[in-house]
Amino acid sequence: MADGIIELSDLVPELAGTGITRDGQELRGYVNGKRCPVEIQAAVAQAYQTFMHSTLESGEIKAASNRLLDRDIVLAVVDGLGLSEASLIAADQEKCHRVLRKLAWLSETGDESEGEDQGESPSTTETSSPTSTSSTGTETGENSPGVSLSATSGI
Repeated sequence: MADGIIELSDLVPELAGTGITRDGQELRGYVNGKRCPVEIQAAVAQAYQTFMHSTLESGEIKAASNRLLDRDIVLAVVDGLGLSEASLIAADQEKCHRVLRKLAWLSETGDESEGEDQGESPSTTETSSPTSTSSTGTETGENSPGVSLSATSGI
């Protein structure tokens, strides 16, 4: 924005390929940054809050909690992804983290970059926690056919 003028390009969410395909079409995800819609940022923040709350209550970080955090973040940032699909993606941490790195939600060092724009320090755990909804607010059935991680994108 220059001299108080709002650039329309600043108002369009930035989406990027994820390497996840459904029926031959690559799903797109919201890139972390100033053009990411507030509801996506809020869903990611809620996933972290739930993760941190469960971690503080138990006093330990469990692998299952990390996978749930991964699932909830992927569910929030990948447009049109269903809960069962996000669960399958989160089950493979390496592939899941590649998706999150492509969308700038996870740094190359493994630290989540949530909160970066607000000046908060990012989490230092390597991911996963419950409860968030997809960016479309929908879920797909337990047996969602046709979703795969693209081998050509390195995922």
